[in-house]
Amino acid sequence: MINSLTNLINQTVPYAWDNSMSMMEFLGKIVTSMNEVISLVNEKLPEDFETKFYDTFREYTTAEMDRIVASGQFQTTLENILSGVGTTRDELVEARQGSGTLAANLTGIKASLAEVNDQLKSTWINVKYAPVPMVRATGDGTTNDGPALQAIINLGKNILIPPGTYKSSVPLTLKKISIIGSNTNDTKIMFTGNNHGLIIPSGSFPNRNSVEISGFALGSSAVNRGDYYAVYVPGVTPGAALAWNFGLNLSKIDITGFGGGIYISDFFRFNASEIGMTGVVNPISVIGSVIQSTFDKITNNCDSPPASSMDNIGMFITYKNYADGTHTPESVKSENLSFAANDVGLQYLNGLFCTFNNLDLDFCKTAGLRIGGEGTFENIYIASNTTTKKFIGIAFDVQD
Repeated sequence: MINSLTNLINQTVPYAWDNSMSMMEFLGKIVTSMNEVISLVNEKLPEDFETKFYDTFREYTTAEMDRIVASGQFQTTLENILSGVGTTRDELVEARQGSGTLAANLTGIKASLAEVNDQLKSTWINVKYAPVPMVRATGDGTTNDGPALQAIINLGKNILIPPGTYKSSVPLTLKKISIIGSNTNDTKIMFTGNNHGLIIPSGSFPNRNSVEISGFALGSSAVNRGDYYAVYVPGVTPGAALAWNFGLNLSKIDITGFGGGIYISDFFRFNASEIGMTGVVNPISVIGSVIQSTFDKITNNCDSPPASSMDNIGMFITYKNYADGTHTPESVKSENLSFAANDVGLQYLNGLFCTFNNLDLDFCKTAGLRIGGEGTFENIYIASNTTTKKFIGIAFDVQD
């Protein structure tokens, strides 16, 4: 606080001093007045004021700085301060007129300020402290935080989601940003509407750099939740020209309540790892031109799933038709996957150079593994939970 007041005095004195008294007399009056104010404040404030003040001050200044940076006022303010630095009125006037040593350096300083301003604008946003005047997410488990979260996502900055339960009546449509929660136990997004959870539209993840989405749970309490995916990446409409999204690392996510886990289409370098699902009818669907992607350490137990129109398959992989013909998943690596109590453990209808290693396809109801594409299979465990129905361990499905 003292440093801040000192800086304030250094900036204001050259403007307020009018030569009616010496500089030392002028500073003496300021210091005396400050001491009087501090003494008066100390007498009136409650004992816990300091703690409450700093908590409130930190929250306010964080929000205010975000607002100032976003509006461009930060750069303008710093330029005005730097342009007014001096020890005499003549130097101030000289600098403002564009002459003198100080003014000669301002061009480089302003260029540096522009760079700093851009860097500040690229910082992370905590959803509970969104820039003023945006509505902040509460994470209180009651408020509909969906519109607030979507507005923050639309800013295009990386996002931090602190502990809390964030209810949303709407799906969240993502931009190419990183979204990080605290962990799957403490940070939860609960969807209440009949819709998918996180949606990545075609073309919304350009360029080949990767972003991270990690560290929270996704759930649904909607009536028809069994017909929707927690993470939905539909790609282009069948029959349209092929266009890819690029670069996503999805990890440390917990999924419950949805009928589907991850639906991915038309993606280059999609990597999913350390994802746990419970009661999900179709944990993974890989459709069409998904290239150089990985699925690792993903589990699902399909006991007590919601009512769903989806095919009950642990992992489903197949082709898609485009304007230039048919494309299939290519160079997709799947390992350390465990799917329990699905009708079919893995249905690989089409693909090129795909590999499957260390799969646990347990308590399957009709078939363990159905193969129709070119690939490599190693260390596959298959078990059935039925003694009354016909069960197929491995079936080779020939595609026309």
